Amino acid sequence: MIKKKYFYLILIIIGIFIISVYLFRNNKSTPSYNMQTYQTEEGWGYQILKNNKPVINQYRIPAIQEKHAFPSEKSAKIVGERVLKKIQLKEIPSISTDDLMELMVIDSLQQPLIIE
Repeated sequence: MIKKKYFYLILIIIGIFIISVYLFRNNKSTPSYNMQTYQTEEGWGYQILKNNKPVINQYRIPAIQEKHAFPSEKSAKIVGERVLKKIQLKEIPSISTDDLMELMVIDSLQQPLIIE
């Protein structure tokens, strides 16, 4: 009779342990990402934030040889939104010159376009 009680007690403890581990592993919160633009002395830039902490700080147009700041807030915003979307889709958040031309941030000569 006593052995049976210990057996049930051990079974209950193991069950509680398994349920606790399962709940703990599934309770990990997904990181929250957002994007914000900011003005610099040279133009505009954007930041990607993870749980309100900066993880990407881009104050120049990426992927082009010359070092140009984004000429307008809108150009920084549309590139930042593309990067944010890639992160949310669990893709590598890189930007190519093709991306920049598609977004109309640069022309075919890799010169910045002013987007109003």
